[in-house]
Amino acid sequence: ALTCHQEAYELRRAAGDRWGQIVSQNHLAALAFELGDFTEARAGRVAALAEAEAVAALPLCALLLTNLGEVSLVENKLDEARSHLENALEIIEDIEDRGLESECCRHLAQLEKQQGHALEARELAERALAVAQKAGLREKEAHAYLTLGDVLSISIYDAASDASGEIPPAELAFANAVEITRSIRNEAALGKALFAFGRYKAEIGEISEGKDMIRDAIMVFSKL
Repeated sequence: ALTCHQEAYELRRAAGDRWGQIVSQNHLAALAFELGDFTEARAGRVAALAEAEAVAALPLCALLLTNLGEVSLVENKLDEARSHLENALEIIEDIEDRGLESECCRHLAQLEKQQGHALEARELAERALAVAQKAGLREKEAHAYLTLGDVLSISIYDAASDASGEIPPAELAFANAVEITRSIRNEAALGKALFAFGRYKAEIGEISEGKDMIRDAIMVFSKL
């Protein structure tokens, strides 16, 4: 994958395709991010953002700001993450990119969670979900359910739900994420959903079921 993206970048640069060049830069940065090289991911996205701003490519600016916000979030640079994500959302609302809106709101929800703002985190996760559902974006919907489950699991165990016999909202969100990723046959997303659900199950004391889900997630990942 790395070689393909590098070759695409060089071809687009040689052809003078600046938009395509920026897209390739972002793909290379995304690959670095997935491999855990956040320094390289940040450098690639900063460079790509500068190029996007130079040609006034607003959709790419919004995408790269969202992606930079994600890097900053992982690196625990929360003020920087908020700046990137809020700037991205402002552009996104103008260009009406619903998929990117859902993604940006998910990252903002995680940011609010990390800062201890449970209500704001839930509202943003629910916005991400509603936007994805309305636009019919099933993969984005699954990702939003994962974020919502993570946000709702702040209060690990919902005693009120237990007393009434209802399934806790966090569990419902994780279950929906698993169901959707299975239905759209996105194996990478399914593995992440199963792992997150399994971790949640273990945290609420359902150790055996949690281990089974994590084992299933590892099996999915091993086939990728």
